[in-house]
Amino acid sequence: MTAPQAILVPLALAATLASVRASAAASAADAASSFAPPHAAGALLSAHCLDCHGGGTTKGKLDLRPVLAAMDAGTLTAEQRSVLRHARVRVEAGEMPPPDEDDDAAGQDPASGDDPTGLDRRSMANALRAAVRTTGALPAPPGPAPRRLNRVEYANAVRDLLAIDIADLGTLPPDDVGAGFDNVASVLSLPPRALERHMDLAEAIAARACPDAVTPGATLADVHGDAMRVSAGKAGRGVALVWSRGTAETTVEVPARAHYEVTFTASGMQAGKEPVKVAVLVDGKAVANFDIPETAAAPGTRTCSAPIAAGTHTVAVEFLNDYFEKNGPGGKPADRNLAVHALSVRAPDAPPAPPAWQQRMASAVSGSPDEDAELRWLAARFLRRPATDGDLAVLRAAQAPVANAAHEARLRAALTALLVHPEFLFRAEPDPQPPQRERPLTDHEVATRLAGFLWCSVPDDALLRAAGEGRLTEPQALRAEVERMLTDARASRFADRFAPQWLAIDAIEDRSPNPAQYPGVDAALLGSMRAETVLFFDAVLRERRPARELLDADFTFIDARLAAHYGMPAPAGGGMRRTAVDPARGGGVLAHASVLLATSNPARTSPVKRGKWVLESILDSAPPPPPPGTPQLPDTAGTAASTRSMRELLAAHRADPSCAACHRRMDALGFALEGWDAVGRRRDRVAGAPVDDRGELPDGRSVAGLDALRRELAGNPDALRSLVRHLLTFATGRECGAAEDDHVDRLLESLGSAPTLHDVVIAVAESPAMRTRGSR
Repeated sequence: MTAPQAILVPLALAATLASVRASAAASAADAASSFAPPHAAGALLSAHCLDCHGGGTTKGKLDLRPVLAAMDAGTLTAEQRSVLRHARVRVEAGEMPPPDEDDDAAGQDPASGDDPTGLDRRSMANALRAAVRTTGALPAPPGPAPRRLNRVEYANAVRDLLAIDIADLGTLPPDDVGAGFDNVASVLSLPPRALERHMDLAEAIAARACPDAVTPGATLADVHGDAMRVSAGKAGRGVALVWSRGTAETTVEVPARAHYEVTFTASGMQAGKEPVKVAVLVDGKAVANFDIPETAAAPGTRTCSAPIAAGTHTVAVEFLNDYFEKNGPGGKPADRNLAVHALSVRAPDAPPAPPAWQQRMASAVSGSPDEDAELRWLAARFLRRPATDGDLAVLRAAQAPVANAAHEARLRAALTALLVHPEFLFRAEPDPQPPQRERPLTDHEVATRLAGFLWCSVPDDALLRAAGEGRLTEPQALRAEVERMLTDARASRFADRFAPQWLAIDAIEDRSPNPAQYPGVDAALLGSMRAETVLFFDAVLRERRPARELLDADFTFIDARLAAHYGMPAPAGGGMRRTAVDPARGGGVLAHASVLLATSNPARTSPVKRGKWVLESILDSAPPPPPPGTPQLPDTAGTAASTRSMRELLAAHRADPSCAACHRRMDALGFALEGWDAVGRRRDRVAGAPVDDRGELPDGRSVAGLDALRRELAGNPDALRSLVRHLLTFATGRECGAAEDDHVDRLLESLGSAPTLHDVVIAVAESPAMRTRGSR
């Protein structure tokens, strides 16, 4: 363990322990809020729900009597309002009260809003909405536990701070997922093995960010041919003899990124009409090509300039045009080969420019009398707040072992310490101090939350400057910063991380559809499927299109592979291209192969999975887990190998009362997508029979096919509520619970009925839940 590691390990472990303790802390109770008179809702609940959820019966372990008492007293808690919101969703869906409760009222029109129970569902839903509507200030929701940068955020932060891509330096362990996202604090621990990996990675990053100074004109490598490695040929007698398409190569340690001079001496065993042809390679990539007409009697020397980054590299000379003729001139064999006599790598005559981040630092601290100016500048960016005397003491201690070394070595020590500093690895926000139940976040805490939300990274200099000037607590200045961040290229990371996790397609590249049934669905095509969804989400956001276009749009993105998969004409040009949707398919995420594949089994579609996905991702109304011991449908269900159709199997499943309540709605939504196979292609027949994509919802309405499902969901206000709740979870790193539901209601009221996706993201970024912190 190095000295910087020895100093920082206790600090990082302390942060880990603090995170664990914080995650285990009990949540504080929410203060009750005033609300609209609930008398209508209370009367309806008493009349239609208490038989099953009160008195001597509490089906589903739900007793509504305390909720009704609190409604009468005007003391509903956030948890009780969440119960009523859930009841409203079940009432509107026709699931509760069960339609078969009153057999005497059969025959009413479901479209009227009434059902066989004699209940006017619209009136009851509106009454429940009124009952949960709050007025006045809302208590701040509890803040998340200290939240570690996940591995994507860590890589983005290093790229943004130091312009270093860590991909070739190694990987961090995979992150767990909580509430559908990999940036939720409760699953982002730092076990000792992961901490060790962070330590190693920190040293590698610091070494690349702060290379040793390059001595102008220094020779970094100078080898004779017989000391080189030969891939096809042999080395000896002072040369590397190369035949076929072989190489002669050597390894060189490069201290800093610069253009280095590569010189080699070579000759050819000439044959045929062409001279020997070679390429100079750096790490397998050609940087120059030469003809070598010289022979061993008078070898020739060639020189080229090659851009090489700091680190260990392979420099090689590759033989390009092997030639052999058995009966050459004079009847003798003609054999063309390459001989490399020597190779050298020399530093440039002028020292290379420092890395861009060092240039920015030098400009910022130029003329400062503070001997710690560089450390202050670094600490402010890595810790996302002004540096304190304690921070400087830690960094000086990390530098102490190299206090007399070169400037680059001291910078490396400081960077290593910062990269494993608890406040770099974790986003930590102190809880309010008693007796306060909540506190406004500081400007720097707001900046950190915004950068994590919209860039999946850390604040840039402009955002830190706004925080330092106290402008992020001013509504107009906050709006200006959020708008700036959304127009930045880094906002594409938000689309890349939020959309796939919200829609449960993030791991689609790891899926393996049955190759016998779906040949040609390989990793490249799966990647194109994911890219379609990400680019589509990004376009709806950046172009300020209505949020409902996520479900129903007239455009999408495809490449040649995905076009062939969809049966569409290939777009002009390479890569993913914007195009009008196929009218037979329609637009929006419901029609994306990524979603249709991710909600299927490897060998067949799954109406249950697809219906469950609609409820979870689009309507935020996830069904409860199935009862223990519930049998799974076989992989052959609904195929030619099955004696019963999928519809028959699921009908038998719904005959079980313990399954019917959830499956009536879930199966109907899933059946509407049966016109699309397990990899998202249109189909007309299943197991030799015509596709039956009709589904009957619990309230009696029919949903037949993708178009009908698209209309059903695009017109459902719960789709917008679901989007807001998922965004708030992603933004705050805390699963939305009862405390957040009241804030979601306020956001929805402010957004109106037809907001753009841009409006929704702005509203979440500026919401009180993002600017205040309650006690945990």
